[in-house]
Amino acid sequence: MAILKNDPVYPFEKGNYCKPYHIIVKGSWKEIGFDLATIGKDDYGVQLLPYFSPVYGQARREYWAQNWPHVAELQKGVLKQCRSVSDGSDRNALGSRRGKVLLIGRR
Repeated sequence: MAILKNDPVYPFEKGNYCKPYHIIVKGSWKEIGFDLATIGKDDYGVQLLPYFSPVYGQARREYWAQNWPHVAELQKGVLKQCRSVSDGSDRNALGSRRGKVLLIGRR
């Protein structure tokens, strides 16, 4: 893993709804996506939920690849962490089959 630091910014107190973390990650965009998805899954209850339509997902994936290729690579790491298939014709918002997309949960 390429997570170098994942510490609270300040000590949390009861009643404090804001709990920021200082996260430092190192590696390729794909590795960073994988590590951030790991933190999201383990610490915040990230789960895969159905996406509206695979047609929109394919268009979104192509848009990211064309305009922000580093974000497209980051998403591949997220998908790897979620054990999704990243190639095929029936794609979702992040490029996986079975119409799944990542949503961040609460701690």
